[in-house]
Amino acid sequence: MSRPTGQTRNALAHRRRAVAALIVLLAIAIAVVVFGSLLKTARIAHRAGTDEAAQAQAEWLIESAIERAARKLADDPGYRGETWNLSAKQLGLPEKGLVVITVETSDDQSNERAVHIRADYPNHPHDRYRRSRQLTIAIPANTGEE
Repeated sequence: MSRPTGQTRNALAHRRRAVAALIVLLAIAIAVVVFGSLLKTARIAHRAGTDEAAQAQAEWLIESAIERAARKLADDPGYRGETWNLSAKQLGLPEKGLVVITVETSDDQSNERAVHIRADYPNHPHDRYRRSRQLTIAIPANTGEE
């Protein structure tokens, strides 16, 4: 059996180091890909949660506007609606909201009002969730009499 010479041993050691370096680089590359994938998944999940919360807030604004319109119509049958700007502070949220309430008198029923409601959250021209609802609200017959 022949023993490796000094040059052969150096070449062998160099190859081992090169292979070890390649293995380490490959492991780092795999770790970077996995970490990037996890970050992307987390970002998508966060955005989905944020979107869901904004949609829910728009729905809650619609419900609040329905109650507001019914209360205002009970107090004043001449109420025609309003634009309701809600600050982020009023909402207790990071963004402001907008609700537009429009009230129309129906020709055949003087004690009923057609109410159209549009809610935007957040109130941003491009990045918003918009919900709309149309309903009829009956005004109590004894309104204005006391």
